[in-house]
Amino acid sequence: MARLWFHNATPFQVTRGAWEKVGRSMSRLMVRVRDAVPEDAVALVALWESSVDDQPGRLLPPTVEAAARAIERNAFDRMQALQVALLEDRIVGVSHLTRTFVSPLHEEEAVHVTHLFVAPGARRRGVGRVLLQHAAAWADEHGSTQLFAAAPPSSRDAHRFLACLGLSQANVVRSVPVAVLRQRLTVSEPECVDTPALQARRRTLLRRRITQRGERPVSAHT
Repeated sequence: MARLWFHNATPFQVTRGAWEKVGRSMSRLMVRVRDAVPEDAVALVALWESSVDDQPGRLLPPTVEAAARAIERNAFDRMQALQVALLEDRIVGVSHLTRTFVSPLHEEEAVHVTHLFVAPGARRRGVGRVLLQHAAAWADEHGSTQLFAAAPPSSRDAHRFLACLGLSQANVVRSVPVAVLRQRLTVSEPECVDTPALQARRRTLLRRRITQRGERPVSAHT
């Protein structure tokens, strides 16, 4: 059994039979996966722009020249791989794989899947499944028994896709420019205001948890 984790990420366990079923369904599609080469830079930058345009706090897209240099540099690093998916020789998907230890206190290695993007016009055609299948094969090749993956918090389709494969959320990853963090850390009191909207949000989440446990909500006036 391969144990998978998703970054924004959550532990998922997917049986070998499930992956074989994925492989059979994909055999009907002409989806190929290979390592990226510098000549893919133009297509990958365009894919980046189309995939993250609506994400808050997104990184600005790199220049084609910078992307080509990064692809060439990464090709010599055995701890990572940038894989692209092709339909009819056109790049329609990408995933970045890295190997690291499961935690600072463990000896086991895990594979992290980040920047998993599929072109809007190629979605629901099995591209993401094939990329994850190859990520699992890459993990097996290097003896990694666990796999972490990242999905944008605002992408419902991505999270639904992962959930259908048995992946559940384990943690949430946040990002901030270093300069902004440094500025916030110098403030004596955190600028987090407990607004009525936040209070209402917490009450809603609390009622939802109580309902799921089958308990009776307690009125604030009792």
